[in-house]
Amino acid sequence: MNKRSARKACFLLLSIIICLYLTGCWNYRGLDQMNIVVGIAVDFNKAENLYDLSFEVASLAGANKESGIVGRIINAQGKTIFDAIRNAKRKEADKLFFGSPHVLVINKYLASEMGILGVIDFFLRDGEGRESMCVAISQEETAAIIIESTEGAIEMVSVNLHEIMREEKNIMGSAAQMEMYKIFSELSSKKRSVLLPALRKVKNGDSIVSEANGSAIIKEDKLVGFLNPDQSKYALMAQGELKSSIITLGLTHNLANDISLEIFKNKAKKSYKIEDGKIKVKIEVENHVAVSENQSFIN
Repeated sequence: MNKRSARKACFLLLSIIICLYLTGCWNYRGLDQMNIVVGIAVDFNKAENLYDLSFEVASLAGANKESGIVGRIINAQGKTIFDAIRNAKRKEADKLFFGSPHVLVINKYLASEMGILGVIDFFLRDGEGRESMCVAISQEETAAIIIESTEGAIEMVSVNLHEIMREEKNIMGSAAQMEMYKIFSELSSKKRSVLLPALRKVKNGDSIVSEANGSAIIKEDKLVGFLNPDQSKYALMAQGELKSSIITLGLTHNLANDISLEIFKNKAKKSYKIEDGKIKVKIEVENHVAVSENQSFIN
């Protein structure tokens, strides 16, 4: 056998060996062996100095075409976030699976006193973690209450909240929305500030539901305040990030506004200068709009 043929034979043999070891799933787990997490709420118990985590998991038991998949809540405490996650195993036969969470809700007191980067850091480091999940701040006393469903609910709260926040930015423009990896990048940059969705509980008919309520202002890792939905709209407009929204105007002496302008395109240009020892900011905004309502009948 010449040298060229020997090389080909060795290459073929190595290819066969590699294929034998690379087939199949090395960490296969069936759906019946996993608690699939769809939403996470992070609180902190000051009295006990422990993280208090709540997980909404997809309850596959008894799921069918008519009822669909519903969520249930698992609670756990720990000295760290990872410790709390492992402690949840004491209550469940199956481990928590973090490949599909939609929403991470952080307690407002934890965000203002301890910051959010520590929380985000863990889920970015975790091998199963979903880097694109939405992060929001709870305006209630706890973050857990945001992902808890009301009696008789037939849908997973976290999945519904994810859709609300995504559509809120794309259609209403009254709340910011940013994926987890982008938040980490922004807070690690010179900018060091972001706007995140603010969530609260409100009454809707006979039920109490979670809703988006403007934006939370995060500066240098910590919560410093909130913007209501109207303020959030103009904050996004000033950044050129308003994808779609409605501006209402009052052109007559009626009590209610009588003009609705629908925004289709938003651009913003910012410039800075120092004048008399003070920084002055100039923001030029260009919006492309359509007149969608004209109760004043103005030409």
